[in-house]
Amino acid sequence: MLALSACDRDTGGDGRAAAPPGAPETTEQAHAAPAGEPSIDWFDGDVDAAFALAKSEDKPLFLYWGAEWCPPCHQIKDQIFSKLEFIEKSRLFVPVYLDGDTERAQKLGDQFGVVGYPTIIVFSADGKELTRIPGGLDIGLYAEVLDLTLQGVRPVAEIVTAVVAGESVSDDDYRLLGFYSWSQDNDRALAGMDKVQAFDAMATSCPASLAAASARLYAEYLRAALEAEKDEEDPRPMSAAQRTLALERVHVILADDDLSAASFPLLIGYADDIVPGLTEAGSAERDGLVSAWNARLDEIAADPDTSPADMLWTRYVVLQFAKLDSDDEGLPDTDVTAAKDAVDQANVEATTTYQRQAFMNAAWYVLTESGQQEYVKTLLLEELEKSKQPYYFMPSLARLAEDDGDTEKALYWLRKGYDTSSGSATRFQWGYYYVDGLIRMTPEEPEAIAQASTQLLSELDGQPDAIYNRTGRIMKRLGTKLAEWNFDGRYDEQIAAIQLKVDALCAQIPDGDASLSTCQIFMEEA
Repeated sequence: MLALSACDRDTGGDGRAAAPPGAPETTEQAHAAPAGEPSIDWFDGDVDAAFALAKSEDKPLFLYWGAEWCPPCHQIKDQIFSKLEFIEKSRLFVPVYLDGDTERAQKLGDQFGVVGYPTIIVFSADGKELTRIPGGLDIGLYAEVLDLTLQGVRPVAEIVTAVVAGESVSDDDYRLLGFYSWSQDNDRALAGMDKVQAFDAMATSCPASLAAASARLYAEYLRAALEAEKDEEDPRPMSAAQRTLALERVHVILADDDLSAASFPLLIGYADDIVPGLTEAGSAERDGLVSAWNARLDEIAADPDTSPADMLWTRYVVLQFAKLDSDDEGLPDTDVTAAKDAVDQANVEATTTYQRQAFMNAAWYVLTESGQQEYVKTLLLEELEKSKQPYYFMPSLARLAEDDGDTEKALYWLRKGYDTSSGSATRFQWGYYYVDGLIRMTPEEPEAIAQASTQLLSELDGQPDAIYNRTGRIMKRLGTKLAEWNFDGRYDEQIAAIQLKVDALCAQIPDGDASLSTCQIFMEEA
């Protein structure tokens, strides 16, 4: 589930809880604790200086790449960064907060191979990437991963290579593999490897005594195997024996408190892959698996230590299961009422700024999945008065208005989100949502589209290293959207005007700079 791992909906444009900014001026402002309370001593300087300090002090470097508006970032701040245990442990590292709107942040994002907010990477004192830490871990597991990096473990990429080659690796190596953020690997540790074979090797060789790591590695193998089955060019179906074993392993995880807790992000994020991938509609196997899965989700939801947002994510998966074999007949009234009750409960329990951002994002999914668009609209409008990043919710309001056929209101919210956003990367992202909305809803108004596109591109004027990572991906998507809009050449005049602005931007980029190709791709697309 992206909400548990990374806000990488940077090119969606559909307004599903996907969008806004609010970059801090300094790290201290972004993470300031209440007066008198301990806080993380984030490094005050650029990234190069942080790596230099880590080397001179022989400390590992903890890099947190995030954004002020990102719900999973808020969840990590609430569940991890605010805990005294983490704050004290952070002093053993050089902790660096890299906000996506700061200068060079997007270029550094490409350098480090990040794909979404938040991404957390631990480097050795000499600058080698050791591991990427996933979201959704409790503070105990998080601390365990950090302890491993303090003990001089080798990089995950080296461990994977050793396992695939059949070499012996330590228990600590397997623990690091089990709690690595595979969804954010971005061809780092798995570069050039067949994912099914790599995960199979890791899951098979991981000692059974390391139950939590073994369970997580097996879940990664299972998801990769199910994806390989659907490969259009080279489908690789699982055997009957593999499916039987998979069902047994999943039931073991669901039945065990500790394994389920360690695998929580996988129980939420992989459910819609595993259940339909392993079982047939209407079968006893599916009924049994869904029943066991729902029972575990109910226990997690009832646990007082479960955060308001995580409680809602369990309800979201329950709704997905309820609709799995429904043939679009809709949900029973009892399911709809239960979803609303869960949202109302979480609304009361989410009291801090961090909790509320994560709560409202999860509430969007629960309420829209259960067909309660009017109620989620009410909550979103209320949240605008509470949130420090109200623009984040405006694309969602736009989506609801567009679904209702109210183009004027939809564009109002998209424009307001863009106008009230701040931070270079964020403004470009929100501006893209607005331009995409114009193209989608008012394609017959070429002057407005051309003007908005030119204004959006002007956001990049004079910004060194701007067209990288998220901004670069969004720029490519914009070029594609404009090309589709002008498929028959009727808007050549407007495209030419936009092209002049792109030409001017490309002229600012030095020859040999990697972002120049992105700029040129935009020109080719448009």
